[in-house]
Amino acid sequence: MRISFAIAHQGAIREINRKQVDIDRLTTMLSSEKKLLSPSDDPDAWAAAMDLKQGLRAIETFENNIQFGLSWGNMTDLYLDRLSDLIMEATDIANSAITQGTDEEHAANVTMSEQIVKDALEIANAEYDGRYLFSGLADPSPSDLFTQDDATGAVTYNGDQGELKVRTGTNKTSIINLNGEDVFNYPADTPTTNILVELWSLREAIEAEDTSAIQTVLTNLDGALEHVQSQRSVLAVRLGDMKSQQEALDALSLSKANRLSELEAADTAELIILLQQKQTALEACLSATAMIDDLNLMDFL
Repeated sequence: MRISFAIAHQGAIREINRKQVDIDRLTTMLSSEKKLLSPSDDPDAWAAAMDLKQGLRAIETFENNIQFGLSWGNMTDLYLDRLSDLIMEATDIANSAITQGTDEEHAANVTMSEQIVKDALEIANAEYDGRYLFSGLADPSPSDLFTQDDATGAVTYNGDQGELKVRTGTNKTSIINLNGEDVFNYPADTPTTNILVELWSLREAIEAEDTSAIQTVLTNLDGALEHVQSQRSVLAVRLGDMKSQQEALDALSLSKANRLSELEAADTAELIILLQQKQTALEACLSATAMIDDLNLMDFL
């Protein structure tokens, strides 16, 4: 069977194109350091890599949620710590008021107790990331979360008891908030008073120089401090759980990333050798094609 010059030339061109495609593919692999560029490279490995990437994206979402939860929880604990300090300061002022001896000391105690009332209300209305820390799931904006009647001490809470949750795993959610009712009303089981009310009552008792009322508030403040510490303990457990989940996700992410690297990572040294071989073959093919192009009828006479 005789093969025409045209057919031979076309075959050579096709071979050149195939080798050029191979070289381009190897060059891309070398620059990206990945051996999986398309499903056709290795269908099973490609599918496994896609599953791993999907898993890593999910882990990243969970870790972002956990980081938000930890930040929210740490900010909450910061304000609860400040609230504890205020209660202890109020206790010191109350003890001082009981034993005060001068008008100047009395005036100072009234001023300090007044400031504590204001500071405690600011803590109750604390915000993080544009939301009230202690509002539950409610958004009372533009109203304040907590308001207090300065004449009566009555407190109004404009939030709810909703639980703010974040997804921290495929089948796991974590509660990250403490609502205002649980934080400021106590005792926990059968709330009968409010921390803000007690601090206001202390201010009134000190101003009136009512020793009996001051003694009553002192007793109540002991319970208030214990209650705040118990709320911080609840928060600490939740933060610890999220940190443990974060560590588990970090380990899982590392494992998946390593497996993905095994599937995708190219052997650079091997690719360089293959690329050199393909380039040599292409050069040979180009030379052979050039020889075909130089042939003419006189070469066969």
